[in-house]
Amino acid sequence: MDAILRSLANVNETPATFFGPALQGHDVEFDFTLLFEKIILSILPSALFLLYAPLRAYWLRSEQKKAKWSRLVMGKQLLYIMLFAAQLSLLVFTATSRGIAGSQSAIVAHTLLVTVVLASSGLSLLEHVRSPRSSDAINVYLFFSTIFDAVQVRTFWIHPLPTTVSVAASVCVAFKSVLLIAEAQNKIAWLMEDCRSLAPETLSGVYARRVFWWLNGLMYRGYRATFRPVDLMAIKEEFGSKRLLAALQSKSDGKSLLIVCLRAFKLDVAFLVVPRTMMLALSYTQPFLFQAIIAHLDKSSEDRDPIVGYGLIAATGLLYLSLAISKTYYQHKTYQLVVKVRGTLVSMLYDRTLESAPGALSDRAPVTLMSVDVDGVTDVVPVYNEIWAGTVEVGIAVYLLQRLLGVVWIVPFGIAFLSSGLAVYLSRQMGPRQAKWNAVTQERVSATSTVLGFIKSIKMMGFSKYVIGDIQALRDKEIRTFRVFRRFTVFLNALANLPFYAGPVLTFAIFALLGKGSFTIERAFTSLTLISLLEMSTLKFIASLPQIASAAGCLKRLEKFCSEVHPLVSNPSSAALNLNHNGSMGDSEPRVEPDNNGQRALFSFKDVTLKTGADTSSFSLRNVNLNINRGQLVGITGPAGCGKTTLIKALLNRLPIIEGGYVQRSNESIMYCAQTPWIPSGTVRDAISGQTQSDEMWYSKVIGACSLTEDFKSLSAADQTDVGSQGSNLSGGQKQRVALARALFSRQKIFILDDILSGMDAHTTAHICRAVFGAEGLLRELGATVIVASHSLNVLRHMDTLVKFTLDGHIEQLQSSQEIMAETEPSLYPTKLTQSVETDANTNREDTKAVSIVETEEFDTARKIGDWAIYKYYIQSVGWWRIGLLAGSHLLNAALDNFPTLWLKQWSSFAQTPDAPDRTTFYLSIYGVTALLGLMCLLFGIWFIYMVMIPAAGKNMHNTLLGTVIHAKQSFHDTTPTGTTLNRFTQDMQHIDRDVPSATLRCMHATVECLAAFVLLSISASYTAALIPLLLVALYYLQKFYLRTSRQLRLLDIEARAPLFTVFQESVDGLDTIVPLGWCTKWRETLFTTLDASQKPYYLLFCIQRWLILVLGFVVAAMATVLVTFATQVKGLSSAGSVGVGLIALLNFNDRLNLLIVEWTTLETSLGAIARLKAFSHETASEEDVPDAVVSDQWPSQGSVEFRNVSAKYRADLPPVLNDLSFAIPSGSTCAIVGRTGSGKSTTLSVLLRLVNPSSGSIIIDGHPHTSIPLQALRSRIACLPQQPYLLPGSLHRNLDPDSHRTDADLRAALDRVRLWPVFVAAAQSTSPATVLDHPLNPAALSPGQTQLLVLARTLLIRPRPRILILDEVTSSLDDASEEVMQQLLREEFVGKGCTVIAVAHRLRGVMDFGQVIVLDGGRVSERGIPRVLAGQEGSVFGGMCGEQGITA
Repeated sequence: MDAILRSLANVNETPATFFGPALQGHDVEFDFTLLFEKIILSILPSALFLLYAPLRAYWLRSEQKKAKWSRLVMGKQLLYIMLFAAQLSLLVFTATSRGIAGSQSAIVAHTLLVTVVLASSGLSLLEHVRSPRSSDAINVYLFFSTIFDAVQVRTFWIHPLPTTVSVAASVCVAFKSVLLIAEAQNKIAWLMEDCRSLAPETLSGVYARRVFWWLNGLMYRGYRATFRPVDLMAIKEEFGSKRLLAALQSKSDGKSLLIVCLRAFKLDVAFLVVPRTMMLALSYTQPFLFQAIIAHLDKSSEDRDPIVGYGLIAATGLLYLSLAISKTYYQHKTYQLVVKVRGTLVSMLYDRTLESAPGALSDRAPVTLMSVDVDGVTDVVPVYNEIWAGTVEVGIAVYLLQRLLGVVWIVPFGIAFLSSGLAVYLSRQMGPRQAKWNAVTQERVSATSTVLGFIKSIKMMGFSKYVIGDIQALRDKEIRTFRVFRRFTVFLNALANLPFYAGPVLTFAIFALLGKGSFTIERAFTSLTLISLLEMSTLKFIASLPQIASAAGCLKRLEKFCSEVHPLVSNPSSAALNLNHNGSMGDSEPRVEPDNNGQRALFSFKDVTLKTGADTSSFSLRNVNLNINRGQLVGITGPAGCGKTTLIKALLNRLPIIEGGYVQRSNESIMYCAQTPWIPSGTVRDAISGQTQSDEMWYSKVIGACSLTEDFKSLSAADQTDVGSQGSNLSGGQKQRVALARALFSRQKIFILDDILSGMDAHTTAHICRAVFGAEGLLRELGATVIVASHSLNVLRHMDTLVKFTLDGHIEQLQSSQEIMAETEPSLYPTKLTQSVETDANTNREDTKAVSIVETEEFDTARKIGDWAIYKYYIQSVGWWRIGLLAGSHLLNAALDNFPTLWLKQWSSFAQTPDAPDRTTFYLSIYGVTALLGLMCLLFGIWFIYMVMIPAAGKNMHNTLLGTVIHAKQSFHDTTPTGTTLNRFTQDMQHIDRDVPSATLRCMHATVECLAAFVLLSISASYTAALIPLLLVALYYLQKFYLRTSRQLRLLDIEARAPLFTVFQESVDGLDTIVPLGWCTKWRETLFTTLDASQKPYYLLFCIQRWLILVLGFVVAAMATVLVTFATQVKGLSSAGSVGVGLIALLNFNDRLNLLIVEWTTLETSLGAIARLKAFSHETASEEDVPDAVVSDQWPSQGSVEFRNVSAKYRADLPPVLNDLSFAIPSGSTCAIVGRTGSGKSTTLSVLLRLVNPSSGSIIIDGHPHTSIPLQALRSRIACLPQQPYLLPGSLHRNLDPDSHRTDADLRAALDRVRLWPVFVAAAQSTSPATVLDHPLNPAALSPGQTQLLVLARTLLIRPRPRILILDEVTSSLDDASEEVMQQLLREEFVGKGCTVIAVAHRLRGVMDFGQVIVLDGGRVSERGIPRVLAGQEGSVFGGMCGEQGITA
């Protein structure tokens, strides 16, 4: 090493021993010095490789074997042996030579080369066996070493060196070239089986990865065929969601989310500095290259050195090729980090969702956070490097400008600094506004999600117009909030573009005052290049500020969610807590109270208060004292709203507030069945088996006990039938029985069941009670502890202990069930108008009509070749005049932007003319006015698109989507997962609001700028115009080849997000089941699988974008090389000024072309949302309506209903559900529709309200076919109380009187009549009617029974009084007293006033006084007549049903 240093210090007169780097002298052919070549081109790369090789070998030592031995290994080792011999010979010849060839630096260099061959040979063996791909280190070293050695060989042959040295060196280069090819070969054929399924990117070598060769197969398949998700190639294993979440959790120690993410991805973040630095260095090489080219051309033809010209050509090609490769490599690594961040945040968000406390997810916040906020964070990842890189670039540009222009450098820097400072100030105001925007978006999405869950109830109640108005109002609020945020965006764009326009004008104005002689063409264009780079850095920095501000707001929302979602202590060891008055853990040792038999209680509450919320108005159970022992069957009953579900939540440890004395819970898993069955998507068998290990014998026993055997026989695919979204393909009774079957199949030891039999007929209920709860039932067989909340005597009679609550939340009785049955048996039987049906508000299907529906997306050629009609559709939604005005402003802006470059050429040329008059003011005025007009045009376009186009397009498209969904046939909602529909309101609308307008703006701007650059190239270098047609043809076929794959991937990306919404929604809905049962691990795995599938198209879309940018970078490199070649080699073809204009145009063209591709791809991706919306709105079948039909304001005035030979089916390919159904219901009469499960009762109501259209026959209402009545009139004028009614968002007043026609006194009177006024007084903490009625209504705070009573109060307020009233399971959730109140009101306000009442019922005691009963069987009228008459007839079907329920005539 000392010898090397001495060589470096020894500068002799001999040029060959001088360090150089280039040889000196006019007559010397261009070459590097030998000393430079040995140190820089040989010793340095060899030393770096020898430092890295041991580290790599040490890491590989612990890896598993991944490949087998092969002929390839032996061939490479043979080549290494031959190369070793050649390198050793070269070392010997060098050491024995005299003079330069035998210098100490040469000996050191060749000694290191021999050592490198040995190290490479050993590392190659390890890489082959323990790595799935060829060695990156060896390939990179061989690539550069071969090039560097070739340069040295040229030197050896040019200079008089010993022939043996030159020959040996040439042989070494030849062997290295062959070895380079051998090392680059892939080894898929020799990989182990488990490694062959790895991602193609993982298996590809360094060259294939740098030029994205591994994507060619994907691009070719996308061009030739239509993609499906299963056709996509695997992506790298490092993107696995489970791995990413584990990495984040290992770094999580209470720090902020940003800090935790930076710590988790610190290596990825740090690694990006290297390629970004390379990009920076290459970018700032351009001014020097431009200066050298212009200086070369500024000489006369005789004075130009041809070797310099060749060097400039090579330098141009090498520079732009290097720029293309480094830029795409940097971007690729950046977007790999984007994918990792997305996977990490979504996984983290889901993990916290599963840990959330009850009530924390009432607004479905995770759904919005997972989409809008996570995307907001990932959007900032590609720009965070611009903060430090921009600072460095500005510093370099300022330094170079100072050297070139002197003190004038302060002008462009001052403008950039002032703009950046103001932009930073504005961006700090944007974060809170972004968070507010996202919060309003979340409000809209949450409301939409709720509407989708209640869509059938909404249609039955005639509430479509209210729902549309509510969602549109939220959309308008979102747009108003959005406009406030976008005002800052407009201001930031103004500041970002100000330096571009003002910088050059002021700089040249001041510099020109220094003297015209110094204002040369070379200085002018070099300065303009540096100013452009300075302002580009400023622009990038300022442009990143809105994204940074947006990401900051999104991060705050994510952090807030994570901090507010505090998990409860789930099943702690011994689970016994002493609580003080505020619910915190006491210091005393827990006391475990035994029961009378000395057994330890599984659940024990001593003087405890259970509250549903922290506010004083929330409902609470006070002084709860309760012991539940192992093996007991405990029934819980009481009035509606008394707190049964609250107690159940406490038992599940899903209650936010527990205060008082002593609480003990079991540490065992608990199977919970909610009042509204939770049915996750999948098949029926999946819904039953859940995470439980398969057991066919037990499975058969369970489905038999739950009365599902016969259902499976009638289902199209038996237990493989798809349940649909939220179980929409199952009837209400089936969903309850599937949920019960899931509980039993789990074979847990603790079951908590919340009123799970309310939707079943008496026959099915009796069977389940015997088979499940009876003495020989499955629960007794399991020895399980069971807690059941119910009003049903059939269920409660099987309990060991019964707990009865009072309305104010106290336990009234706690004794044996036999004693309570004796006291309360009469009251537990309804006596008036009691019904129970098997369906809920989310289905229009009978049990036997459930079908397997699997949503499929259309895969047609439009996914490949696109549809230009989409652009037309979008333009029409925006308005042709708006698009025309925007395009015109951009064309004018492009002309004004590029004119100054030509004007600068003219100005600088004139300034160099000898004895030219001083016309600085003239040239400067034109230059300044043009820049000012260009800035004004640009700002107008930005303001116009953000403040005018976005609100118009966003509102129109959302209204179209909302109208399509609300007015879609019910079969659409039954067969389409809610997550898929919700995805349209979130991801699609997000693209339309946030991506399409911005991409349109930038894409349009980049397009006109590219066209302007073409014009400048043609003007400045006319010979390049001949290449333009060829270039256009190449670009046409390139985009055609690229877009076929790109369009498909962006559609797959959008579609792959829908299952994520489904998983999040189902998890939020089923949290009370998932957590107590311990199924969190299974659902995490489901999320990981779904998220990984979503990451595939997301990542591959980024990859093919980089592929395209790389190809276009090569095109730009070719254009630059051609430009410089013609300029330097063809004499008199171009002046220095013309080439300067061309180079500036080329620089702009390169930037604008890359911007165009990125934004065009974003636009294409975003247009996928518009394409989906267009297809959805055109192809989704709407309900058949006659909106223009004239109907009397008094219709129906009588209330008569007649079915005439009505048949109906849910789909054309399915058998009829109703068969030739005929009956009449006279006006003012009461009619009960009964029948066993699957007989057609629910379908009859659906056909009556036109949720299902009859396939034949007609329904006559007051003399009019019901199909001739507008849907809104039909559904709004027939009052319907569905089983799960929909409550409007807003105040209590709005829910009672949506149209504001009644007084506050009327509303209070209605609430008093249903006995709900005290409930709302307590909630509002006020006795003022106005305050109580204007208080926001919280549907979650009402029990199902209270909700039914509230809807009844709303029905009482309808004026004029409806002539037809439909009752759909309205009393199943009511206690005896509340049921009696409802029945009395129905008799007095409806039956007694001539209203026609139609009730579907399972339990028959309440319909015995009806005017008629219609018994259905198989969709036909099996029997009809007066209930008491039929009940007394021998052989009567209805009489048999009454007998089953113990009812006599």
